[in-house]
Amino acid sequence: ISRAMVNPDTYLELTDSVLDKIMNTDRDELRSARILIKRYRSHEIYKRIRSNDGDAIGDEPWQQKLWNMDEAEIIDEILKRSEHDMADDDDKTLKRHDIIIEKRKIHHGMKEKNPVNFMRFLPKGLQRQLLNSPANLPTARQIPEASYRKPDTFQQKNVRVYSRSVDKAKLKQLAKCYEDFIGDLQAQESENERNFSVEFEYVDDLPQTPSRSTTRVMAGSPPCISQSPNKDDEDEWEPPSNKRQRHSGPGTLFARVTKQSN
Repeated sequence: ISRAMVNPDTYLELTDSVLDKIMNTDRDELRSARILIKRYRSHEIYKRIRSNDGDAIGDEPWQQKLWNMDEAEIIDEILKRSEHDMADDDDKTLKRHDIIIEKRKIHHGMKEKNPVNFMRFLPKGLQRQLLNSPANLPTARQIPEASYRKPDTFQQKNVRVYSRSVDKAKLKQLAKCYEDFIGDLQAQESENERNFSVEFEYVDDLPQTPSRSTTRVMAGSPPCISQSPNKDDEDEWEPPSNKRQRHSGPGTLFARVTKQSN
């Protein structure tokens, strides 16, 4: 059966009778297959756990962090919350075997790229020119993206959670623990963003020319020092006057200006 895919003629002969052949054997290497077939025939299908925030991965920081985590890490976080909630009831505590984490990507064949950008199209009015000689064939052109409707993203990433157990108590527990894990992840990333914005918050009421004394523009930034004189350092310093200064040189200000002859 496993080698039928190599021979097309044999593969075409395979039917659902393969399931009966697997169920009628007692070989140890087919034990997991027999369990799956029995679940399938008993309609004990794996249950999918849905989150209130959906399973699509967007541009939010907590979503990117969730995507970058390994499947084992996500299961560990869920089990940690399950052990805390069900410390007094071991029967309802989730086991590692009960949880399935699936990370998948759906795209149009070129991941995040638009496949239409790599194609060239020939207008209908130029199709008759395809009968011309090779030197006079028409040129296919790329279609501008503004001329057609396209999706917001060409690749969708998802993180889905399934339960192998069909016990309603475990299904409810898994949904709660996963939702708590998502909530903690969102709160942690929100706190990190808030701390980041406070650390790099600018001071808007600084003067145009800061004094020579140290002024911190950002938290943790080096001091900004100007070359302006400081009254604390020079006793004879006086603030500049706003009045217009009179010309103190010999003669008037326009004494050296001579009238040019026409």
